[in-house]
Amino acid sequence: MGVHLSIRTICNCRKLLNIPNYREKATYHGKDITFSDYILLSKKYFTKIPTESGVYELSISSKIDYLNCRSNVIYIGSSKNLHKRTANYTGNKLKNKCLGKFISNYDVFVRFYLTESYNLIERSLLKSFANNYGGLPTANSIGG
Repeated sequence: MGVHLSIRTICNCRKLLNIPNYREKATYHGKDITFSDYILLSKKYFTKIPTESGVYELSISSKIDYLNCRSNVIYIGSSKNLHKRTANYTGNKLKNKCLGKFISNYDVFVRFYLTESYNLIERSLLKSFANNYGGLPTANSIGG
């Protein structure tokens, strides 16, 4: 067609059309970890969350700007009892104030991965997230 476009123009067009760059397409977890489907964090859907041990991810539908790229993940955690831990997030007495702001202002979704070695997997996921996105998820204060 003879149309010459600069890389900057293409990047701006991709951004306007919400087409993620290669870093945003990449996941922070490996192929060996398969998360469940997204479940709305609501008392209505808690029956879908098992009482087994594992790691979980909290996310919102909109993207958050991190240092290297954007993601909708706001928190990565682990628990011996996923059902009990995620049920705590619907209460009024959250210790994590940042997470409380997201829960009160957005629809928050949870997905999980069942594993007995949940502490090791959580640490690995936090480290991998920080490497890919340039920092921990917004509501995580320590980890990795």
